[in-house]
Amino acid sequence: MPIRTLPYQGQPGEQAAPESEVRGRVTWDQVAGKPAAFPPIAHVHQPQDIDGLNLWILSQAATFLPGATFTAYCRAGVWDLRGWYGMLGGRKEVTFVWVAMSPTDPPPPTTGGAYAIPGHDLYVPVGGTIRIVEGDAGPGDIEYDALALAWDVERLVPAGEIEYGPMSLTWDVQRAAPTSIEYTSLALSWDVKRVADASKPKGLLGGTMGRSLSDTLGILDAIVKPGIISASRPRSTVIEVDWDAFQSARGSLVTAKVNALRADIATARTNGLNVFIRPFHGMYAPTWAKDLVGILGFRETAGAEPYWYTNDGADGDDTKPAAPSTRTKPVADRWFPLKKPIPNWTDPLYWQLVREFHELLAAAIGDEPNLVAIAMSLPMTQYAEPCIKQFSLPENRIASLHCWKKVAGAWVEQSGHYTLAGDLASFTEGFDIWNDIWTPRGVATAVSYNPHQSINSADPPGMSSSDDRTLALMDEQIDKFGPKFAILENNSIAAMLVSGVWKFEGYAAIYARMKSLHASTGVRLHFQTETKVKHQKKDDPTSPLNTHKLAAEYGAMSVEITRGGHLAAARVDPGVGSGWTAWTTADATAVNNACTANVPAWWS
Repeated sequence: MPIRTLPYQGQPGEQAAPESEVRGRVTWDQVAGKPAAFPPIAHVHQPQDIDGLNLWILSQAATFLPGATFTAYCRAGVWDLRGWYGMLGGRKEVTFVWVAMSPTDPPPPTTGGAYAIPGHDLYVPVGGTIRIVEGDAGPGDIEYDALALAWDVERLVPAGEIEYGPMSLTWDVQRAAPTSIEYTSLALSWDVKRVADASKPKGLLGGTMGRSLSDTLGILDAIVKPGIISASRPRSTVIEVDWDAFQSARGSLVTAKVNALRADIATARTNGLNVFIRPFHGMYAPTWAKDLVGILGFRETAGAEPYWYTNDGADGDDTKPAAPSTRTKPVADRWFPLKKPIPNWTDPLYWQLVREFHELLAAAIGDEPNLVAIAMSLPMTQYAEPCIKQFSLPENRIASLHCWKKVAGAWVEQSGHYTLAGDLASFTEGFDIWNDIWTPRGVATAVSYNPHQSINSADPPGMSSSDDRTLALMDEQIDKFGPKFAILENNSIAAMLVSGVWKFEGYAAIYARMKSLHASTGVRLHFQTETKVKHQKKDDPTSPLNTHKLAAEYGAMSVEITRGGHLAAARVDPGVGSGWTAWTTADATAVNNACTANVPAWWS
């Protein structure tokens, strides 16, 4: 692989890299013309950007900015102002509310002392009096006007990390210079950032959570919070991201959706929750992306619209004709066209479009401190479970062999279509994309595993469901990410009582391998239970609580509860059995402690 020497052009500014068709790495020593030290650069930070300073300013300002209530939280030994409320004048009192998150947290910061400046190596001493002046700040002190701060920072170049992507971006020196630079073709620039510990994720998933932020907040006090909570025993939530909602055109994200996502992540953080992002691709790919790569579909007659079918009523469109092979069945058992078509996910162009989307998404939210995991779902069709393809229906097996694009109002068949090799290659590509983009940001990658579905070479083709392919994919994921940045996931567990022993229903080989890999490598496990309705329909007595307990025994550190599964409920089918009692605080405490006790040995 050729080694390139890149010129250093100072800060801030843009950096152009040589045109190249290869990816490679150069060391920091090979960057030409870089300074030995970064010169002082005047810049502005808000008081809240400096650990502890905002609190000190507010305490000093209390005499002339009365009428406010301030709330601060201590997490991981660091006090952090979370918000201020009330008018800044017209009253006589200021109230501070201090919320310690654990008995070992230090007391709130006191007046005076040294305050850390995130992104810089210097500590700026602040005196005991407030100075509101105009003019330039000198090195080592802060002068502020209207609560906006400016200072000169002089610093040497320590070891750190530089990353850059295939586009022109401005950059800002926050921390140290790199030990190496990865580069690709096109014009490049980079952000200089410091990762406290790049050897492991910046946080963990832990405990019981809902399937969405709203679900989690709805059971926060009763189900999520009980039990031991610490950095190694965290609480968490899922936040879902639909690709088509976030990217209406190639090259940019919808600003309103990004802002709403950031607000959701902030809400999770305020409530002490780490975040697991679950992006939906497949049927949720934008229309413009599907126009580029084509859709997979079954056509009943020449000229008809191609369809991919589902038996999930929430995603199906029953205003359109049901799949021919199901029309003699009761309506509830029929398969209807998906409301959104399935793109050709094995097309390399599709992989590139997914990569571009995640580069934009990571730039927008990747540095959120409580974003700790993201699902790899590139090869998905309908669900964020990429091994499930709806191939049990004959029409979908036929659909997978035909790729269509709409040209001048007519559907025209394309040469590319699904193959088993292409599907497995899409997993490999997804691993590469997620590892390239999210791992450097301290975000772990989860993949939901089921028996891998494909089609065989029969005429007509039949479905092939393989545990072996799934086990190989799990091994590939761990090889790619390492056990610290890989999370093995399954989204359909249900515990069954068999001869007095609790066991998972089905997927015996997959669950056994997950348990074994967790024990041998320290890789984390994450489960989502079957729905409450599916639990209710089981012939054998079961409940979501029993499912949670068994998941913890297998080594799971985090479990998504089915909506309403913590409540007492009757069986769906009369006479099949009884329901289950509502969870108590003791139940929630026990299952949370059992899950978070599975913190891996490599985490400290």
